[in-house]
Amino acid sequence: MGQLAGQRAATGPSGRDRLPAPMAATPIAAASKADVDRDLDRQVHQLVAGNVRRARHEAGLSQERLGELIGGVAHNDVCRWERKAEHGISPHNLVRIAAATGKPLHWFYMDHPDDE
Repeated sequence: MGQLAGQRAATGPSGRDRLPAPMAATPIAAASKADVDRDLDRQVHQLVAGNVRRARHEAGLSQERLGELIGGVAHNDVCRWERKAEHGISPHNLVRIAAATGKPLHWFYMDHPDDE
C-alpha cells in the first residue's frame, strides 16, 4: 500500500502495510497556526477600534466626552483604543461605549462600508 505525503506506514502482524499513521505536527505548522491566530486577532482589534471611532463621530462625541460618559476614562485611553488596535478594548469598556454611543454591541464587530 502506498504512503501519503507526510505519513509513514504502520505494519500489521502479518507484515503487510496497514493504513498510514499520521506524523506528529511539525513546529512549523504550529508556528503558522499561531501566526494566523495573531493576524486574526489583529484584524478584529482593528475592526473594533475603527468602529469605536466611527460610533463616537456619529454620536457627535469628543474623545474626552466619551471618556466621561463611560466612567471617567481619560481621553488618552480613548485615543489609544481607537488608534492602537493591537491592545484591544476590554469587553466591559466596549459595553459602556456601546451604551454611550447608542449602538448595539454586535455593531462594533461588523464591517461598515464608508457612506461618504
